[in-house]
Parts: sequence; C-alpha cells; structure tokens
Amino acid sequence: MINRIQTIVSREVHPLKPAVVTVATFHAGLKENIIADRAEFTINVRTLDSDV
Repeated sequence: MINRIQTIVSREVHPLKPAVVTVATFHAGLKENIIADRAEFTINVRTLDSDV
C-alpha cells in the first residue's frame, strides 16, 4: 500500500499540476521479529489545484 501511494503523483497526476502525497506515520506492532496483524498509517495530500 505504501509503495502504491508513493507513485500516485508520478503516475497519475499531470506533470504541470504540482502535488505532494506524504506518508506521515506508520505503526505496525511493537516488536521487530513479530509480524503485526494490522498496520495504521497517515497520509498528507497537498496540491495547488482542488481538481487534482
């Protein structure tokens, strides 16, 4: 999901319309050797054109 979000601007927004999509936080468990059953993240979208 994170990889897909990071390619939205480069693949789906016209090059002359500035936009930024930022994955701001990512939380998926407390231990590095245990696969978490869920993950939460927040994103921030910024653009100068509301149509974008």
